[in-house]
Amino acid sequence: ASIYGFSYQARAVTENQAACYRRSTDAPFHIGMLHGTLSGSEGHDPYCPFTHDDLVKSGMDYWALGHIHKRQILSAGNPAVIYPGNTQARHMKETGDKGYYLVRVTNGDISYEFQKAHDVLWEKAAVDVTEAKN
Repeated sequence: ASIYGFSYQARAVTENQAACYRRSTDAPFHIGMLHGTLSGSEGHDPYCPFTHDDLVKSGMDYWALGHIHKRQILSAGNPAVIYPGNTQARHMKETGDKGYYLVRVTNGDISYEFQKAHDVLWEKAAVDVTEAKN
């Protein structure tokens, strides 16, 4: 496999870097790695914004995305585009299972499965305190 990525020259990147990615080897599988935000996504700063079309035009088979701490599959294939989230919640607003995706490629077919990796799990719980005295 060929893995594509780049280092950020500054703390905040506001330009679209995904549009620059292109296959450049004869490897049988191509993985794009990008720390950025899908253009138009709500609730996140527009960090290194990209469009789904940018990712498709790149020729990558799989996109491993970062920046969003919530697990999301943006596209199941052609190419597969996944935010695995983070491996460990950093605070109580990051609820639910945290981990990574185990990605397998067999004869050009891609499959992926979420694997839990957190040591601490934040959850929301409703507690009835109507009968409590203190």
